[in-house]
Amino acid sequence: MASPMASQSVSSVCNYLGCTEPAPLKCSRCKQVKYCSKDHQRRDWKAHKARCVVPPAPLSSVAHSPSLGRYLVSARSIPQATTVLSEPPLIPPVLHDREAPLRCPYCFSASPPHPSCLSKVKASEELRQDREGEARANEALKPHRAPPTVVLAARVLRRVFPPRGEGGDSKFMSLTSNVEVMESSLKSKLREMAALSIRYYNLSRAGPPIVEPGLDDSLGILARINQNAFTIADSELQPIGIGIYHQAATTVNHSCSPTMVSSFVFRETEPPQLQMRTIVNVEAGLELSNSYIDTGRCTVDRRAELLSSYCFSCSCAACKYGARHDASASQYAEVAAAGLRVQQLIDEQRFEEAALTLKSALPAYEKALFAKSPNLGIQLYKCCKLLEYCEKDLQLAADCRRKAEEILSVAFGEDDALVKEIKARF
Repeated sequence: MASPMASQSVSSVCNYLGCTEPAPLKCSRCKQVKYCSKDHQRRDWKAHKARCVVPPAPLSSVAHSPSLGRYLVSARSIPQATTVLSEPPLIPPVLHDREAPLRCPYCFSASPPHPSCLSKVKASEELRQDREGEARANEALKPHRAPPTVVLAARVLRRVFPPRGEGGDSKFMSLTSNVEVMESSLKSKLREMAALSIRYYNLSRAGPPIVEPGLDDSLGILARINQNAFTIADSELQPIGIGIYHQAATTVNHSCSPTMVSSFVFRETEPPQLQMRTIVNVEAGLELSNSYIDTGRCTVDRRAELLSSYCFSCSCAACKYGARHDASASQYAEVAAAGLRVQQLIDEQRFEEAALTLKSALPAYEKALFAKSPNLGIQLYKCCKLLEYCEKDLQLAADCRRKAEEILSVAFGEDDALVKEIKARF
């Protein structure tokens, strides 16, 4: 229901043509257009009716419980392959060292810095301070380089303890740290990184902060990064960087049999966007979850990693009831060994051996990984390419390509570069 003055739909004055009175009433259908009185709303209906659009019902909402804390649930039935969450990073993310020469440091595209990205960085004082300050710090640390986690921590420090005291970033500090319940070995490691983060921050800053950060401040930041950061990966699930995504970190819980998977969207002039898509049909009221770790491991190992890294004991259905369905220890070992061996053979250009090795490991992959796992889709597509290149078992290659397309189209979406590549093969 928008009137000829649709551009005023977000205004606080009446939407009826010519009226400039304050508008306390809203159209009850679209909730976008405002009116000063019911009389003006009735008079405007003929013009507004054709453009009145009911906003779609939200896909999700945040619930709370003593055991789960804040968590995301489906507000209505959601079909698989639906993007439920999409958000930019809270803090500019950091590339891994090996990717730095190959990718734009701002948008992470696989090319040198885009001129348009450089222009955006120069136009933002905050981004420019990051770039210039880190160049100073990197020069001072030569021949050593600070780990990406330390660089990210220094970026947080610059925002929490800004040089001119404009007020720090409270949104990041609202994240959970779990520092009180961490294992002593992890806390000790983070304390060492915290000291390096302060040094890197001091080398990179342009002027003294109003409040000088201490070791405990830096430790709290490192602990929050450790508990909440996402590994940014390309379409082939190769890690390329690290970033903080606030909404996902504060509302999406872990499950070893998740209803969603995360991936990243790369666009020029924008930092990597996190998206989470459903990989199964989700009924209204069910929790929307993601996996924090590699699920291709047995229940005991998964639970141990979650407890040591994220400070909780997983009680998802896969952990409660899945142990009896776990792949055998030899199958998990086969999956781990096959991945390393296949990559080694590819690096040595022994493609036929790589194809046969991966082909023989596919049953173990299908047993160890959940059915819609993107990692399974990646392995299937890799097997397809190797078999086609070597002209071996082309029927299996076609089956692998079809299964990979089904899995990755759901997980990543039809616009993903890898999905388009798979579709273009036939």
